[in-house]
Amino acid sequence: MLRLLIIAADPLARAGLAAMFANEPDCLIAGQITPDDEDLAATAMLFRPDALLVDTGWEGPSIQVYLDELKSLELPTVALLADGVEISDLLSLGVTGVLPRSSAPAIITAALKAVELGLFVTVPAELERILPRSESAPYPLFEGLT
Repeated sequence: MLRLLIIAADPLARAGLAAMFANEPDCLIAGQITPDDEDLAATAMLFRPDALLVDTGWEGPSIQVYLDELKSLELPTVALLADGVEISDLLSLGVTGVLPRSSAPAIITAALKAVELGLFVTVPAELERILPRSESAPYPLFEGLT
């Protein structure tokens, strides 16, 4: 059973995510916290989570400040991507999964399980934003085909 800590500034977002996972058999909501806690990392560890689910759709101080503090926990972290948030910033701050905020609970659960095992997870549409796309063949042909 995966102990999940939900971190979101918006109380409606926290409650909505907790409700989404209430019926997921492989997840237990260990707690819900707001990112503007005085000592976010210490507060997070009070819940003894196995993984973090972070909603990046909040206003206020930069999300980089919060994720930088959470990075010290070295916990698998899935971020729900809001418009205007750069994936490269999230990756540099220790996020191991990036999904759209509109992702279904089953997809988020699968991502959380994968990051818990040490994998990086995202959806193809997001992957295209971080990997360069080449229009040419990776290796030139030595001889023309006949």
